[in-house]
Amino acid sequence: MNNTALITGTSRGLGLQLANTLLDAGWNVIGLSRSCTIIHTNYSHYNIDISNFEQLLEVFKNISGTKVDLLVNNAALFTNCPFADTSVNDIASIIGTNVIGTMMVTHHSIKLLVDGSTIIFINSVAGLNDLIGQSVY
Repeated sequence: MNNTALITGTSRGLGLQLANTLLDAGWNVIGLSRSCTIIHTNYSHYNIDISNFEQLLEVFKNISGTKVDLLVNNAALFTNCPFADTSVNDIASIIGTNVIGTMMVTHHSIKLLVDGSTIIFINSVAGLNDLIGQSVY
């Protein structure tokens, strides 16, 4: 039986690379992102904005009963803009995806996790270093 990973942010960057690496290793991957760039027999994609609670509920209804061995919270938004110039909508979107969306995905995934499964939260050096223009991120 193949292991199953649930990964957010699989449309590009690290999420795309992680999904492809796991697929190459024989895993089943469930990808949650705003667009789909992977075509593979063992890949199931859900076009979703993880900050949209209705979309999240629908996805988790569709995958209920799936046994998940690995959850990777990777999806994130950022703007490269001084805080004073960052719009209130951008702030809400970033917090909605990077914090609340990640928490909601984790909350819903707990019911699917098997004994010994792993949860990974991808973080950024922005949390450790001052990065000009990325204070909300």
